[in-house]
Amino acid sequence: MLPLYLGALAFGGTLLIASLLFGGDDHGHDHDHGPDAGHAVEGLGWLPVASLRFWTFLLAFGGAAGTALTFLGGVSRPVVGGIALAVGWVAGVAMVGVMRTLRRGSVGSEVSLRDLRGETAEVIVAITRGEIGKVRVVAKGRIHDLIAETDDAATFAAGEKVMILGEGAEGRVQVTSKGDAE
Repeated sequence: MLPLYLGALAFGGTLLIASLLFGGDDHGHDHDHGPDAGHAVEGLGWLPVASLRFWTFLLAFGGAAGTALTFLGGVSRPVVGGIALAVGWVAGVAMVGVMRTLRRGSVGSEVSLRDLRGETAEVIVAITRGEIGKVRVVAKGRIHDLIAETDDAATFAAGEKVMILGEGAEGRVQVTSKGDAE
């Protein structure tokens, strides 16, 4: 049985190391055929066995457990096999579950105009009522330059701070003076 465990460890370990070194997803194309991957696996997409990630972890961790228990000795072959299978199964199911949870709750770096409501922005091109200008805001760790408009009577010069109220016409942001928003 040791060659089986070593083979599983080598194959699963190689897949695991390759995914760590080269990335687990192929430029946004997830190969996990779970329910969130956008692929139907004949009604079995919810099962962890439909995921390459599951098999990678089952083989790597099951092979490692079987190899270690075989070298330690003192345990019968069927018990070693059962423990190795259980360890691999738990590792595979746990990883698939963690990845599905992370995928569901992941937050993108994209910012919608709704996300910017209430943020302070710096005017970089003057804004007056009826004329568009430009503001700069830092959100989600990135700098965003946005076309802006205002209904305020005041003119906002470059360098002034304004408050983003929300979405204006044609995808612009609607801004007001910081004093009016407080």
